[in-house]
Amino acid sequence: MRRLAPLIVLFALACDEGARHAREVIHDEHAARVREVIHEDLDRTMRGVRSAAARLAPGFQVEDAAQRTLDMRHALRILRGDPPRGIPDIVLSPISFVAAVGLDGRVIARDTESDSDPDPMAGWDAGSLFAPVRAAIDTGAEGWGLVEIPGFTPEDPTMPALLFAAPAMRGGERTGVVIAGLPLWREAQKLSRQLQGERPDTTLVLWVYLYRGDTLHHHGAPADLTNAVPDASARAAGLARSPGGYTGEVMQFGRWYGFGVLPLPELGEDVGAVIFRADPIH
Repeated sequence: MRRLAPLIVLFALACDEGARHAREVIHDEHAARVREVIHEDLDRTMRGVRSAAARLAPGFQVEDAAQRTLDMRHALRILRGDPPRGIPDIVLSPISFVAAVGLDGRVIARDTESDSDPDPMAGWDAGSLFAPVRAAIDTGAEGWGLVEIPGFTPEDPTMPALLFAAPAMRGGERTGVVIAGLPLWREAQKLSRQLQGERPDTTLVLWVYLYRGDTLHHHGAPADLTNAVPDASARAAGLARSPGGYTGEVMQFGRWYGFGVLPLPELGEDVGAVIFRADPIH
């Protein structure tokens, strides 16, 4: 994946010293760490899906369809469980599901808490919905891409997610495909927790949002802080001046925050991160 250009700091004429420092730390440290964690998650999840495909390959060849579905549901739960039976790369990834897909492109089963739980993905035509699945079926190529996951009920909206796919091989032949979905909101949640955990000062405020176009993806961030995130037009104006990213500042809750806007084109078109930081109170 190509590297992004460094963030360019665009200081305001009147700049609070705390906000100035927060912007510098975002520029010098947090932006690189966000990219690093994202790339780690991409690599980890792809490894995990590849390992899952190798483990599940024989199960795709069970002839009885009902038994095949039960076996897959059980096996998928095991893969997401604790080692040694679970796959560490799957367990540690912030994915929301892992599923088995037949060579006809249809989902056989996804991981559910029990065999009696409804499986909202069963029967989905994943081969038509998702390009990475079609490539795995047609050519045996593994890979991932940003897709829109359909809602699990008629009332649910679609959900942008990174979709990973790896072919299951046995005896040199493809038997099926294993897929996993990593929603953008879950990756934003992971980024926030990761950065917060690495700097455990309880007075430090640090949140990461992911955006795609006009929409922010996040989980758990304070609503008032979310309202302070630069909107799509403001981000576009800042990135027009500094395509590699830029920083700014805002007063919120009587406290200065620095923020950085970091484009992430390797994830998809018009995708990026917004990092908010308020320095510790001393």
